[in-house]
Amino acid sequence: LRQDLAQRGIAGSLLHTSHAFHSSMMDAVVEPFGKAVAALSLQAPRIPIMSTVSGEWLGAEQATDPGYWARQLRLPVRFADAVQRLAQTPGRIFLEVGPGQSLTAAARQSLAQAQAEVVASQAPASDAADESEQLEVAAGRLWITGIELAPQEDGQRRRIGLPGYPFNRVRHWIEPVAAVEARSAFAESSLAAKTPGAAPVANEAGRAKLAALITRCSGMSLSATDWEHSFLELGFDSLLLAQLSSQIKQAYSADLRFRQLLKELATPRALAEYLERSAGASKPAAPVVLRQSAAAKAVASPAAAPPCEGARLGRDPEGNPAWFVPCPQGTGAYVQVSA
Repeated sequence: LRQDLAQRGIAGSLLHTSHAFHSSMMDAVVEPFGKAVAALSLQAPRIPIMSTVSGEWLGAEQATDPGYWARQLRLPVRFADAVQRLAQTPGRIFLEVGPGQSLTAAARQSLAQAQAEVVASQAPASDAADESEQLEVAAGRLWITGIELAPQEDGQRRRIGLPGYPFNRVRHWIEPVAAVEARSAFAESSLAAKTPGAAPVANEAGRAKLAALITRCSGMSLSATDWEHSFLELGFDSLLLAQLSSQIKQAYSADLRFRQLLKELATPRALAEYLERSAGASKPAAPVVLRQSAAAKAVASPAAAPPCEGARLGRDPEGNPAWFVPCPQGTGAYVQVSA
């Protein structure tokens, strides 16, 4: 199956597990597990729990039923239903507590159309980032959303003196550019080109094509702000990034490596601009034909000598034979000249 998927351009990964959970392979353990749970003292939850068996709140009757816990081994996991049910409450914040970001990725895909904040407390398994640093990032994102984090009162806090800032009096100001009234993609590209250090903006058609491809790979619809977030922040794991890289190579014939999606092309915006630049570099410039005035309407015949060095014989917009020379600006276009 894995080889067949690879031939079709679909990324796959072998799972290190003994059984296919929630499938018929679990039938033999359902009854023994139910008996083991029945020997325990079950109580109704004091903290609300969303059931991934029903996609609804876990009631006291279900929570205290050993059969419920036994059946969940065999029933499908309705994770998307449960997450979408939680998202019905405005301002809901989803925090994954545990190693990796597998639930974060699944939640973002399930909440493609919902405006909900999803935060992971740990870095992806493939990321060697410091755990304490990732926890601080998660705490910062929670604070930005309005969550008040009370520091632990351990009596060890103290003021730390920071070194002073050396003012070298070097000017690094970016000169203002002329205001651009038209807010189209073309106007934004022109503004970015005039601003030193500003990155170009991908055209709207290119963005729409890339957004559709990302949606097909992940099930996630990009919002206006998602273009500035990294793929890891959007919940993409290594498998999704590998799938996205494979799909882009097929759709754009672009030389794209998986690692680029983690570094210089880590955001949808950066990726869109890279694909736009790649398409522009590989696509030859269309010949530019400048029509002659009525006074210089005569064109050369195939037997006539070139009017100047480097001229090439072609046809004008009416289909008549004409001479063309390379554009002086070096754009790869040609300009019509008189014989």
